[in-house]
Amino acid sequence: MKRTALISTLLLCCFAASAFANDNLGTTRPATPPKGFGESARPHIQAGGDNFGTATVIPALPYADGGNTCAFADDYSPPCVPSSAPDVIYVFRPTTDMCIDVSLCNSNYDTELVIYQNGPGTPIACQDDSPDCGLRSHLTNVPLLAGNTYYIMVDGYNLACGDYELVVTECPPPPKCEPCPAGAIAEGEPVCSDGYVDSFNAGCNVDPPVFRILPCEPEITVCGTYGAYNGGSTRDTDWYEVTVSDPTVLTASVTGHGVTGSALAIIDATCPPALLCGSFTQTAECVENSCSVAVGPGTYRIFVASFFDTTPCGSTYTLNIGGLTCPPVPARPTTWGAVKGIYR
Repeated sequence: MKRTALISTLLLCCFAASAFANDNLGTTRPATPPKGFGESARPHIQAGGDNFGTATVIPALPYADGGNTCAFADDYSPPCVPSSAPDVIYVFRPTTDMCIDVSLCNSNYDTELVIYQNGPGTPIACQDDSPDCGLRSHLTNVPLLAGNTYYIMVDGYNLACGDYELVVTECPPPPKCEPCPAGAIAEGEPVCSDGYVDSFNAGCNVDPPVFRILPCEPEITVCGTYGAYNGGSTRDTDWYEVTVSDPTVLTASVTGHGVTGSALAIIDATCPPALLCGSFTQTAECVENSCSVAVGPGTYRIFVASFFDTTPCGSTYTLNIGGLTCPPVPARPTTWGAVKGIYR
């Protein structure tokens, strides 16, 4: 019996060593541990931070702390994914309105994270798995109001517990796009809202089509607004029209406060249009999107919009158009007397 147990132990050790070597030397990333991965629960030891009444105080931001949840009790269950795992509580009282990010990304087990306002009956944010760090939790852009008390609960999925690292920081400041330059053309469209009918310069999206015709200058800057509304299912689209007199390389670039960037295209003058160049790949706020295309004489259109996201109506953008070739300005008729007058 002992010999059988010894052989089983040796086989298990060898298997574990082989798996370790393959994970570290292999060409593929090791598989993600199954949900609920963590240490076995340990005997409960009463300590500060075990519940709302003994929550560990966060005195100021940024703040970082860590520990092991396995010695704590399961006092509360997360509202987003209920569990019976041990939990610990922190408390923060902001003196000004602010926005915070809370991360458990460096923890070693499958976490859950909850933020409550003024008590366990009012959860305002909850997350199990995070797109930023897999089975760990990471809440971003959580607004806090001065004069309230906020409790941050570190919990685990199902029965999971283990070592955690809690990091609480203020949200980074929102990006700032370049301001609208002096002398730019104002789009002039009313700000959209839920129920808005986009017909100002909505191009081929309305019947009859409507375009904002721009003057012919070598370079043009337009400052406009866009956004998504009706729950992000509808967006304001802006269509501009330019005419070139000679072959040229037509360029366009847009920078705006679209939450996931700005859509941009140079298209021909038909409805539905043919795409000449452009990008409809989501990026981030204030990231420039640009394109250029060689064209012959004719009329072309530039399309600008936010994506179907959470971009607020009235968000601003700056559109730059270059490479325009304009017809020569006709000579004005004059008289001999007027010519002589110039040189007197």
